[in-house]
Amino acid sequence: MAMNKKYSNRLDIANSGLADLNAALALPSFWGLCAWSLSSFLYFSGITDWYPARLETVAVVACLLVMYCFSIKLHLRKAKITLNNASSRLPKLDLKLLVFLHGVGFLGVWWYSRSVGVNFGGISGLISTYTISPSEIRKIMKEYTSYTTQVSYFGWIAITLTPIALKNANNKTRIALLLLLFAQLGGNLLFIDRGRPVAFFFLFFMGWFLVNVHKMNKKTVLRSLATLPILICGIFIAFGVLIGKSGFDAQSWYGLKTFFGYLTAGLPYLDEVIANEPIRNLSLDHTFASFLRIVHELGWAEAPPTNMLPFYFLPQPTNVGTQLYPFFRDGGVPMVLFGILLITVVADKIALASLRQGGAFCIHFWAFVCFASSQGFFGARFTSFIFLMFAILAIVSYLRRW
Repeated sequence: MAMNKKYSNRLDIANSGLADLNAALALPSFWGLCAWSLSSFLYFSGITDWYPARLETVAVVACLLVMYCFSIKLHLRKAKITLNNASSRLPKLDLKLLVFLHGVGFLGVWWYSRSVGVNFGGISGLISTYTISPSEIRKIMKEYTSYTTQVSYFGWIAITLTPIALKNANNKTRIALLLLLFAQLGGNLLFIDRGRPVAFFFLFFMGWFLVNVHKMNKKTVLRSLATLPILICGIFIAFGVLIGKSGFDAQSWYGLKTFFGYLTAGLPYLDEVIANEPIRNLSLDHTFASFLRIVHELGWAEAPPTNMLPFYFLPQPTNVGTQLYPFFRDGGVPMVLFGILLITVVADKIALASLRQGGAFCIHFWAFVCFASSQGFFGARFTSFIFLMFAILAIVSYLRRW
């Protein structure tokens, strides 16, 4: 009897630990904590050749990590309840909506291919150049900015929702959905942008996790968490070799050297900005740059600062900003501390509220907030146009109860 009770207690503890882990995965702060911790560990381990960070920058990053931990602890119980309810009451997706989202995404890919393809003799020339010398497309993309490419991001919503649609689909429908999914991946690869396939697999994983959370044991969760970064690393190295930014030999650690360089570049870049870019005027031009850019296009305001960050030699050249960069440019370290509160505690509350609502666009926004948090060491996703677009769709979905 005592043995049975002891075994039962261990089982309860194991189940509680699994529930805590699953709930943590539903929080953007978990993904931010993992990404920033890995980036900081590799940076301070000396595996790369960046300049050492000053004490002020170390304190800011330490504050960020502490706030991630605090926010996870604060929201864990609510995340358990929200995740359990959301996964038990998944929306019955209208396949017409999913096909429509894929269609709009493909329209954006076609629009981009038509616009950029002009430089290569048309879409066929663009595809031919992609297979022979993709670095030439990359050079054009550095100078190409158009809101027409934002249309392709509607396909990302379909990616998040596909695992939900697959759950109750018959075999023919599943094949059709998977074909659309792979077509969406192929279209996004044309952009020669590492971030797109990374987002593809991350968003699909979040949708799959939501559908299967009740079936998963601890080994499955841990195996998934181990597989995702390995997959992302593989994507990064493959793209680096494809566009000529990375070698694939012993000297380059078979692409890992460049990968580690990008993974750790955000911290020394932030350090350089904090030390040498004085803040003369307080503003919100960088934090709300995406919104201001839309207002500018309507002729109601001046153009906001450019998204292109200046290069610094640290000693290698880099312009890899972080999510903290726009906050610092608008108000120095005090604004950074306020921004940390926004991307930890506030982001978790917004994500859980979206997941709780349970509509298609809100579920995608929950997944994207988690993705944005995981990318904070590398770029400012929370202040990007795409974040604003998905937020507006989620708000409309919430108000209309879609």
